[in-house]
Amino acid sequence: MEPWRDITFRVPNIAALTDAQLRALLPNRDGRWSEAIAWGMAALKASKLDLNSQWADTSQDWTCPCCQRRKIEILRVSSQGVLLATLHDHHDHLQDVIGRTLQSQLPHPWVKHIPEGTYELEHLGSRMLARFQPTIVCADCSGAEGSAKNRLRHIHRDFSFRPSEIATFITVAAHRGHQVDLETADAIWKAQESDFLERLALAEQLTSVILAGRMTQERSIYRPPISEAQAHMQYWMRLDPRPSGVSDDLEVLRQRSVAREGVGAQVDAGSKGRRSTTPPTDAEVEAHDGGAEPKLWEKLDAGWRCPGCDRDRKGLVRRSKKPGRRWSGGVRTQGIRPAGRRHPGRGSAGGHGAPTRAPPDLRGLQQHRPAAASARSHRLRHVLCCSSTTSARRSPPRRTNRMSSIGICCANGSDWAPRGFLPSGTTSATSARPSASGAAANTS
Repeated sequence: MEPWRDITFRVPNIAALTDAQLRALLPNRDGRWSEAIAWGMAALKASKLDLNSQWADTSQDWTCPCCQRRKIEILRVSSQGVLLATLHDHHDHLQDVIGRTLQSQLPHPWVKHIPEGTYELEHLGSRMLARFQPTIVCADCSGAEGSAKNRLRHIHRDFSFRPSEIATFITVAAHRGHQVDLETADAIWKAQESDFLERLALAEQLTSVILAGRMTQERSIYRPPISEAQAHMQYWMRLDPRPSGVSDDLEVLRQRSVAREGVGAQVDAGSKGRRSTTPPTDAEVEAHDGGAEPKLWEKLDAGWRCPGCDRDRKGLVRRSKKPGRRWSGGVRTQGIRPAGRRHPGRGSAGGHGAPTRAPPDLRGLQQHRPAAASARSHRLRHVLCCSSTTSARRSPPRRTNRMSSIGICCANGSDWAPRGFLPSGTTSATSARPSASGAAANTS
């Protein structure tokens, strides 16, 4: 009896499927290929489509927790003829208070200058302060909440309405933006003001504790063990990485679902238009903390340019929408799987034959982890990319034939292969970018 056995199964080739085949295969998924979007483009007479990743990642029967509209009812057309199919992350801005205060009182980057052992207190304390858990809402509900706070100037800048509270001061209609009842919104603020101020005082107290270096927590290097069966399966998959194509197909599905033809077009008729795109000064760029990943931002030198979108640090820093923050923008790590590189045993003389090594004995499993990690590294390389591209995902990832180095990429460029990583005869990452991305570069 053979010590190894093959298990064969068929999976669809997402990249090769037509839109009709994709609809039949995934009837409850959503994207630019779905019947709901096709109906919206025709019935609402739209010429372009703005569909973000949050919309693509939720099912067609998703309902907004604020306005209770279904996705088919949320669809509407902007004054520029763009079909808007966008959902937004909604979180309590109280979560940002501790980090913002530390940023103002400590040298840049503040995460490197807080007392040792206090990071967990900042992280967990920020989450504890929130009046509600982060959720996804439709763009109209997110806009209504922002409109209420902008027009009611006496509301504290760090106050955020709960989804259940937003529902009480909006007038809802299908395929239209919401009307905001300012009187009701103001009454909610007044009823919640004392609770909010108590949380704000707690934030100030926790900040003082962090700055004083009290209530520290020692980090552990212990990692919870995984089951023996799971450990063996992971080891086998790393030895014979043929199933990795399945995970690639999941990313291809996301890319086929998202459409950003109308990026920045959610400005309704009669509004004041988009915000100023005045770039930051050199001093402001130097003082910028890099947003969510300050340690990665610190690695960038003055001559760095994003290998995806070819912007320098000044080009990717943009006006922040968050209260109390003037600028936003940062870098992220992005994995790139080179098409021309194969793990030993895959594409070699042995073809797709049996793995060259037997799985380890369970008692010695820990000793084999470095080898497994090394095997995995043959299939994936990481670069640092600007944060806007990792979230927008406006273009399918470009596969590369060679990886000569590890680069740093701004989050806007991480969906394109970095410069120097492209095979011969391939156009540059910058020229492959869709035109809509440039319009939104410094306005998000």
